[in-house]
Amino acid sequence: MATTARGGQEPYTGPDTSAQLIALQQLEHIAVLQNEPADALQQLEQIAVLQTEPAKRTAVLDAPTQADPVAPWSDAEAYAPALAPERTPARHGRSDLEKLLDRWRRLPLIGRLPLPLVVTLLVQAGLSLRLIWSNTAFADESLYLWAGHLEWAHWELGTSIKFEALPTFFSGSPVIYPPLGALADGLGGLAAARVLSLLFMLGTTTLLYATTRRLFDSRSACCAAALFAGASGTQFLGAFATYDAMALFLLALAMWAAVRAAACRTLTAVILLSISAGAAMALADATKYAATLWDPIVIGVGALALWRSSSWSRAVVGSSVLLAASAGLIAAGVWAGGHDLWVGISRTTLARGSGAEPMFGVLFNSGKWVGVVAFLAICGAVTAGWGRDWRSKLIAALLAFAVLLAPVEQARIHTLISLFKHVDYGAFFACVLAGYALASLARAVPVVKRRAADRVSAGAIVLAGVIGFAFAGAHFAGWPNSSQLISQITPVINRVGCPCLATQNNTIDYYLRETDFSAQPRNAFGYLFLDWRTGRTLHDTDAVVAAIQAHYLNVVEIDPSQDAAVYWPALHALRTTPGYQLVGTSPSGAPGAPAEIWVLGG
Repeated sequence: MATTARGGQEPYTGPDTSAQLIALQQLEHIAVLQNEPADALQQLEQIAVLQTEPAKRTAVLDAPTQADPVAPWSDAEAYAPALAPERTPARHGRSDLEKLLDRWRRLPLIGRLPLPLVVTLLVQAGLSLRLIWSNTAFADESLYLWAGHLEWAHWELGTSIKFEALPTFFSGSPVIYPPLGALADGLGGLAAARVLSLLFMLGTTTLLYATTRRLFDSRSACCAAALFAGASGTQFLGAFATYDAMALFLLALAMWAAVRAAACRTLTAVILLSISAGAAMALADATKYAATLWDPIVIGVGALALWRSSSWSRAVVGSSVLLAASAGLIAAGVWAGGHDLWVGISRTTLARGSGAEPMFGVLFNSGKWVGVVAFLAICGAVTAGWGRDWRSKLIAALLAFAVLLAPVEQARIHTLISLFKHVDYGAFFACVLAGYALASLARAVPVVKRRAADRVSAGAIVLAGVIGFAFAGAHFAGWPNSSQLISQITPVINRVGCPCLATQNNTIDYYLRETDFSAQPRNAFGYLFLDWRTGRTLHDTDAVVAAIQAHYLNVVEIDPSQDAAVYWPALHALRTTPGYQLVGTSPSGAPGAPAEIWVLGG
């Protein structure tokens, strides 16, 4: 039995002239079945008409008004030319960006990754790859890779390395990153070891994106990742074969796991906090002892995120689990490492010697390298605290405070050593807030000005990246290229052997590790020499001069940029002691004063 409406007239069943007529017919059926009044149906019809294209909308509005406000459906054919174009797309007004995102999402596997993050990672990789082949190994790179090869020889062949006493002066465990870096070095040389650092830094940026998205939103995560990728320290560490990239990645992993646990059930949260966050944080601290400085930030943000999502009791339990897991693993590692490891921790981190750099100089250089991120992080902290609960305000305060830890600590001990690398640790945390600040700019202005706000945010990211590009390149060119030095000293050492004194001994050890000669080159740091004429044991500069005058050293390589205090006394002794001859010079970091190679007997 047919159901009728509007005075018993059958619903329209004429030809299917347009998609709009079909939609109107469906609306009538819904209205009839739900006993809607006729005037409500008329309003739905008008809404459907007004949602069509602007030109056809105007034609409908200009049509003569029907005498009967409830026009019969048979008159709907008069509306067909205005309602229905010949072809109606599924969606109108889709931008090219939306179409590109749709194509990206349809890609297998990789389409699951956000396209802005993938673009950011590609740019970050390009910024670091330009540096990888631009210079030879830095002294720290040479030291850690050479030590890693020693560790592998010890594990595989049983070679004794106790006389090297690596744990006593390394600022990270010699059995974590050095063997891993040496493995990559053995596969593809220095470039492969540096690419390993790049992979760690790309992983850090990905974890930053994931962490920011959970604390705020996807838009903030995109801005945070882009800002961090362009930071000078990020570009530099992505091409630097030391433990810093690995330690920062592990710290980022601990941060993400601690924040992720806030959205999990109790058992899953405990597993994440103990196995993932706790183990990652302990391993980061063992990889580089100075990473411990940011452990309170990870624990504090994780606890506040748990409190914000559930209750204070769950936050107390979660932070206790995280702290107990990391502390237990660290204690076990120190116990396994023994006295030598504790000596290294004390010398390089806990009781590190003070320098002579003014506090203002340390803070000023920190501002140059990470000032843009710090400023945006402060803006983000203010924005995050506006209209939010006090737990969110504390999270923002902790993240902003993290960027100040390295500058303040190194200003306290008056040193710039490794500051350029350390400020990037704080930048990781600060970029979470900085990204939120940039994303909030578009939400804080009227709709008509949002495109301008987006351009301002993009300009800030590009500006920070350009500044980072300049500083990263300058730092990577900050040590002399050792190609000429290695080519000159290799045949000399092969011919006369050691004992040798070399201010660039780490670099020589690394590049000549396959060369078989009597002993390793030593530098002047902590150098000892027994003067047979007086019977006294001499130290440092006095020991170097006495060893030269006694014809004890076969080869001497001195570099004014490495140790200026030893350079001039040693150079004077070499020039005035019969038997030594200058056989090579190479560029140094000191203008006008090259590195020199002297050989006993010509």
